[in-house]
Amino acid sequence: MLIRMVDALHDSCDVDDELWRSAQELFDERQLLDVPLLCGWYHAICFAARTVRVELELGAPRFVDVTAA
Repeated sequence: MLIRMVDALHDSCDVDDELWRSAQELFDERQLLDVPLLCGWYHAICFAARTVRVELELGAPRFVDVTAA
């Protein structure tokens, strides 16, 4: 469920009504609000870090390295 919500936010910056209703069956209001807020903060940090060209830490895995199947 969370992955579907994060994917939807990434793809369209929105969660459709059906997915939101499904999520409401599993999570309370505070937990539901955490998902878009966390995604938003992640994007904000990424925008800032990329814009000012923050160097990757030596030896730190990249997201693509740990998610590749």
